[in-house]
Amino acid sequence: MRKAATISLVFLLFFCGCASKPRGPIFDSSRVQVEPSKALIYIIREDKFAGSANSWILADHGTNLAVISSNTYYAYSVEPGKVRFTAALLVSPLYAPTDVINALFDAATAVQALNTNSNLEFKELYTLDVEAGEIYYFKWTVESEFAVGHIPSLEELDAAQGKTELEGKLLAGKYEG
Repeated sequence: MRKAATISLVFLLFFCGCASKPRGPIFDSSRVQVEPSKALIYIIREDKFAGSANSWILADHGTNLAVISSNTYYAYSVEPGKVRFTAALLVSPLYAPTDVINALFDAATAVQALNTNSNLEFKELYTLDVEAGEIYYFKWTVESEFAVGHIPSLEELDAAQGKTELEGKLLAGKYEG
């Protein structure tokens, strides 16, 4: 009986999985080009331990664009006009089943993460009007408040700050959900 319970728990933890953290190549400033008829928006998330277990789905007008994780960036080429970014949290619990109690706690956490990731709640993030030929830089930050949870926000950066923040970042992947 104990063996069956252990195997079931391992499968539960395996199939609940982590929030995906797709990462591509490191940012290369020599490849930055904006099409004259479009705007280019960089979303940059720093490499910070706090909140790094979770990722966020970035969307524009309800179209899912990318999974933003710690130490990633996303380059969004878009037609001029209004951009309305929203974001939804993808939870990735940490698993360290060192004993039965921790294994049960991890299983409960995995079930909660599965529920959160299956019922995504998109929240308003930032709205802006973009112009053709322009490049915009935004730093993604996440605050954690006990009663409210995780609160993402975008802070607009000037070009020099944006280029500095992009150094060493990995390209975020498309959302495959």
